Amino acid sequence: MNRSSEPLGAVLTSLSLLLLIIPWSLGGAYTAEEGAGDAHAGHGGPSEMSAGQFMAITILFEENNWDADAGIVVAPDPGWMVMGGERMSMNPVYLAAYQWGYSPAEIQLEAGVEYQFRMMTMDVYHGASVSTDSGSQMVRLIPGVVIEQRLTFDEPGEYTLYCSYYCGEQHNGMSGKIVVV
Repeated sequence: MNRSSEPLGAVLTSLSLLLLIIPWSLGGAYTAEEGAGDAHAGHGGPSEMSAGQFMAITILFEENNWDADAGIVVAPDPGWMVMGGERMSMNPVYLAAYQWGYSPAEIQLEAGVEYQFRMMTMDVYHGASVSTDSGSQMVRLIPGVVIEQRLTFDEPGEYTLYCSYYCGEQHNGMSGKIVVV
């Protein structure tokens, strides 16, 4: 390329980038495909849900599963089924992270049952980490992105859910509890 064609090359590069940025900014570049399911479970993926919508679903999940006698949210049977060749839970566990806590703050699960968690942070980056019987599970939560992760607790007990991504001055106190019966 000679010096007289360099400006043309720069203009073409700029136009190419512009043509890529416009669909991306309008949401077309990362739109979920129908039937994409949880092929990247635990890695997040595109979400068509706002933080407010996710929190409303999480609050509804808490209200519908609150056990007043036990004083804790009890996760429903996951209700696994196959749709489009993929196994998915009809009753996922919703977990919202925010500075400096989780909603629900405590949740009861049944030992030996696989649960599908749907998680999102309401504000800044957070982690959702828990030490399980088979090792630690760590998930990075990204603002505005629903993350799906499957978890099974084999042994009854109390497990601490904690933030593993620095999120501000009260990060060290950000925790929740998973009670497995």
